Amino acid sequence: MRALLLYPMNALANDQLKRLRQLLAQAPHITFGRYTGDTPHGAREAEATFESLNPGERRLPNELLSREEMRFQPPHLLLTNYAMLEYLLLRPADLDLFERQNWRYIALDEAHVYDGAKAAEVAMLLRRLRDRVAPETSLQCIATSATVGEDPTTVVDFATKLFDVPFEWVDGDTGRQDLVRDTRVPTPAGPFWGPLDTTTYRELAAIEEPAAEILRLAKEHGFAADDAGEALAQEQGMADLRSRLAGGPGALDDLGQMLCASDQRPQEAVAAMVAVGSKISDSAGTPVLSARYHLFARATEGAFTCLTSSGPHVSLSRHEICETCQGAAFEFGACKRCGAVHLTGTVRHGDLFVPRVTRDEKRAWLLLGDTPLLVDQDDEDLEGARQLDGQDRFLCAACGGLRTTMQAQCGRDGCVSTTLWPVRLLNVRETYPTGCLSCGARVAGMVRLFESGDDAAVAVLATALYQAQPPAADDALADQPGEGRKLLSFSDSRQAAAFFAPYLEMSYSSIQHRRLILEGDDVRTRSRCRRVAIRHAAKYAPDHR
Repeated sequence: MRALLLYPMNALANDQLKRLRQLLAQAPHITFGRYTGDTPHGAREAEATFESLNPGERRLPNELLSREEMRFQPPHLLLTNYAMLEYLLLRPADLDLFERQNWRYIALDEAHVYDGAKAAEVAMLLRRLRDRVAPETSLQCIATSATVGEDPTTVVDFATKLFDVPFEWVDGDTGRQDLVRDTRVPTPAGPFWGPLDTTTYRELAAIEEPAAEILRLAKEHGFAADDAGEALAQEQGMADLRSRLAGGPGALDDLGQMLCASDQRPQEAVAAMVAVGSKISDSAGTPVLSARYHLFARATEGAFTCLTSSGPHVSLSRHEICETCQGAAFEFGACKRCGAVHLTGTVRHGDLFVPRVTRDEKRAWLLLGDTPLLVDQDDEDLEGARQLDGQDRFLCAACGGLRTTMQAQCGRDGCVSTTLWPVRLLNVRETYPTGCLSCGARVAGMVRLFESGDDAAVAVLATALYQAQPPAADDALADQPGEGRKLLSFSDSRQAAAFFAPYLEMSYSSIQHRRLILEGDDVRTRSRCRRVAIRHAAKYAPDHR
């Protein structure tokens, strides 16, 4: 053993394992292996697993695939996660991994995830490891992170506490700076050629290997070069895009208007430039434009609306005052059966309805509109009608005041608003109503707020991204489930990841069954799909068979 590469999740270890194969293909004297919970015990099983996961790829002679192989001959580079490292230090069968005193390096990836109790646990684990493998010698400790912080003193102090080895940072002395930062490749200086029009960039993006075409276009514009990377870097449009992104990320809409305003579809034009810049590399193997797209999304925290005469103005972010008309904003939900609008919040001082509810306040519900009370006779006999009781009130759209009688003006604290909505204040004993006052539905959760939750939002995005991917070009991969498409989802929480995986499978399965019913070609197909959907519903939602 020479080095330990420690990852917080198996997904990261698997991803880096592929890169190690590329790096060490020409170095057969350096052995490496991944030892996690997924690592097979025997050599034959490991070989079969490797072939199934990497069709058409040849196994490197210096890669150890099974626990059996690594126990017999420990690899020079060992990839694992901190949970498995705990087991390896305890199990007698794995003690040989730590017996030979040749350890030199410990590399910890994604160091920013180690905070709080987890950081303390990993710090103690690393101390135990060092006492086992190098009690009398020093180890080279390396931590990598893209988001650990900007202050050098704070970063090296964090590393010192995590590894229990000295890290230092002295301003002005490059020989005493243990923090290695990223360096940006400078944008080339002129003279530039071009610029190429957006149509040409679209054509280049459609070519699998556009290097020769770029050299030809550069020569036509008077720029002679033997390297396509150099030629593309000196093109005026690409240089402008690189200069703009050198100062930080930019929104796709803004970049389109800035660089491709004359194009009818500026976003597509910028995307074509990014695609071309990513395909062409310079002499060092670095893409001319090493760009990434980032889509930021968050789960909805509810739906909020005003009720003024100029509204309603609906927002999916929390507001107490409407940004458009300055009226009071209320959080609302709807009955899943009849669609009746319900407002939720709390009543303060007996006559003020506000959407924000603190821990020590009781949640209140208002049925919006002058709707007659309906009660299902069967439900009334079973559970009693008293839970569906409500009190008539009038809600001021300007301040949220609750009036017991209809008035010309609100009048609460001098409010002169004349927009008063008839509402019913529900008598709710629990946090959420057990039914709907409008249609008489008597099922728990019948009135639902517009909250998606984190998992639902990620599931929708993951499904859309997966379906938008093209099938694999390789016939062998395209014959696999999903036609060779792959999508990897990360989470800093193992508990959240463990919950999200079955949630996505269940929700996507439900969508598939609905689509089968919708797109059934004949009565027999619809009937068969309907039976499958009914069985699925009975399994996952027995209360709604």
